[in-house]
Amino acid sequence: MSGLVLSAAEASGDALGAEVLRGLAAAGLRPRVRGIAGPRMEASAAETDIDLHPAGDTRELGAAGLVELVPALPRILRARRTLAALLRARSGPALLIDGPDLHLPIARRAPRIPGRPIGLLVAPQYWAWRPRRAETLHEAVDFVLCLFRHEVAHLRRLGVMAHWVGHPAVDHATPPRPHQGAAPDRLVVALLPGSRSAEVARTLRPALAGLSSTLGDRPRDVVVPWRLRGRPPEIPGVTFTTSGGRDVLRSAHVAVVAGGTATLEAALLGVPTVVMARTHPVTAAVARRALQVPWVGLPNLVLERAALAEVVQDLGRARWAAPLRDAISDADRGAPGARAVRDELRSRLGPPGFAARCAAALSPLLECA
Repeated sequence: MSGLVLSAAEASGDALGAEVLRGLAAAGLRPRVRGIAGPRMEASAAETDIDLHPAGDTRELGAAGLVELVPALPRILRARRTLAALLRARSGPALLIDGPDLHLPIARRAPRIPGRPIGLLVAPQYWAWRPRRAETLHEAVDFVLCLFRHEVAHLRRLGVMAHWVGHPAVDHATPPRPHQGAAPDRLVVALLPGSRSAEVARTLRPALAGLSSTLGDRPRDVVVPWRLRGRPPEIPGVTFTTSGGRDVLRSAHVAVVAGGTATLEAALLGVPTVVMARTHPVTAAVARRALQVPWVGLPNLVLERAALAEVVQDLGRARWAAPLRDAISDADRGAPGARAVRDELRSRLGPPGFAARCAAALSPLLECA
């Protein structure tokens, strides 16, 4: 069995990489893996007895946006040099996970080695912004593993070897979340403020203020998963937990979730959800000009409509009232609206099996390298 270069650019990529490792092990494949990894990939490698040698830490790269990237630039430059060296010296195929701004420029400059292809897991969201990236993908990578079916035909027309592997959020929403019933005496609110420290700093307290203003005296438990380094702040009425976001969502009646994969997980679990997003004002101004679509939440992007309410950039108390009241009303009625969105998403995204399909795509490359 040859080696495999596996690189995850941030926390979401680390989660995908962990799924890939589990899929390889389940298929009887245990390559020697080198690359940029995070705690989830390391835990998955230990569980599956895969030989993982991290050459960089995903947690050092957790920044997004323009202004937000500045403090992380030294760490990002080190990671670029590390990954470039790995791609020059690789003894097998490479799979770069998401993070196109980090991965694609390095992949373009990497030598093409017969029998050692470079692939990308997660196509750039060219259908939401920067559409021209799709036209140059073939210059950087040999194949793309796509989370969404509609990406495959378009990329193939552009000369990219694209394969659909599905989205792991579908796997994690199976079996369905237990039905919560109607009009709970004490409302459980899952608040997922993001995976990066800067994102949490921008969203956590405004979201809590919006909840307080909207709910008034209604009894509630606000639960926040805390995955950042360091201790969480002490905020009355808020429980910080080391449990993962999915576990928190499964027990919640309502969710407030920062834009990203977690919004898709909440929607696929049938939780009435409000999507929130807030970036540095400069980043937001540039993004408004670049975006091709009017939404930021993945469920809305996939369904191409405002299936979930979004509170974006201005997180003042007044902005929360209508979307939160609608979500709470849906929860009080047993969440029929959220369940309809869940069913529509599941039909659009396809069946479970992400890890197995990734392993099936990588297996011939590992065996032939």
